[in-house]
Amino acid sequence: MITIRPTSLDEDAALLGPMGIAFGIGAVPERVARLQSLAEFQMRLGAFDGDALVGSAGSWSFATTTPGGVAVETEGLTIVAVLPTHRRRGILRELMRAHLDETRARGKSVASLFASEGSIYGRFGYGVASFGGSIALDRDRSQFSGAPGAAATARFRLVDLDEAAREFAPIYERVRLATPGLLSRSPSWWRSRRLSDPDWARAGRPAQLRVLCTLDGRPAGYAAYRVGTHVVDDVLAGSLDVVEALGDSPAATRAIWRYLCDTDLVRTIRASLLPIDHPLLHLVVEPGRLGMRLNDAVWIRLVDVAAALSQRGWEAEGPPLVIGVRDAFCPWNEGSYRLADGKAARTGEAPDLTLDVDALGATYLGGVGFTRLADAGRAVERTPGALLRADALFRSARAPWCPEVF
Repeated sequence: MITIRPTSLDEDAALLGPMGIAFGIGAVPERVARLQSLAEFQMRLGAFDGDALVGSAGSWSFATTTPGGVAVETEGLTIVAVLPTHRRRGILRELMRAHLDETRARGKSVASLFASEGSIYGRFGYGVASFGGSIALDRDRSQFSGAPGAAATARFRLVDLDEAAREFAPIYERVRLATPGLLSRSPSWWRSRRLSDPDWARAGRPAQLRVLCTLDGRPAGYAAYRVGTHVVDDVLAGSLDVVEALGDSPAATRAIWRYLCDTDLVRTIRASLLPIDHPLLHLVVEPGRLGMRLNDAVWIRLVDVAAALSQRGWEAEGPPLVIGVRDAFCPWNEGSYRLADGKAARTGEAPDLTLDVDALGATYLGGVGFTRLADAGRAVERTPGALLRADALFRSARAPWCPEVF
């Protein structure tokens, strides 16, 4: 018989075991210590066959920015895995059941995740709410359009981990408040997770470099990146892999990316998990040279539909809209909700449109429209014009973006 229960800190090494086997990641003591150094890691769930831990799940507690700059407390699902010896026995389903029930008990209305396999999580009510773009830009094709303007006065300084943690965080916070999908980061998250670069976690990759960009003497942008060199036909042909790069203004964004694209001995600049409306698409003279590919990024699960919609921010106003929601996995969400003045409440009114909870979750960060969902058969318009009204109400001026897998 399989039992699902919370685990203790003393069981963290075992808790990382199923994920380590699934992803080929060793549960070294340093990895366990890093997990325990983060206060955000608050939910630990294990699946036990007798005394043996055979499945795991956990979640981070952080805030996710929504349209309008409003942050919503979120449970970010992580380390989900089941041992290959125990597949197809419903263990994952029971872990998801426990995770969502506990999220609800904690008063959280939203859960999120990055999916290792996209076919898994839709049946538990998660919908793809953001996409990430991957690029591979040849340095000799990285010419920018337009005049550099204020970016021409930018200055750059390589910094160590301590200075990076101190200087990068305020820049990120300024961007986070205006960008749906970005997560809150504590000082320990910056140091232990985002900027930490120990040998055991690097897996043979080059060491991380960190650069601070200042404009008029003010910290305005940063990048964490890796440079690797190799030889092709007796010529150095290195690559630069961007871990994270952002600026708090158009000038700072241009400056930090110009710095990266101007790095000597580099042939190709690569980056992933970029927003799909990244300024680079309009900065480079030849946007096709970016070779941008899209992948699903953050998936959103509305655990309490009324609370989630009421807590979300809004960049637009409109007349009341009634949304009918189907939710087989969390049946307490089933029903119709009247959305008016930025608040949602249950109603007996006939819905203007209907959809499953995973499709509604996809719209939560403003990057997926109701009309597009209807085009895919994922939403049904009951009142003429309701899809366009919903699109206008839920939209975000910027595409949602999360630059790190959690």
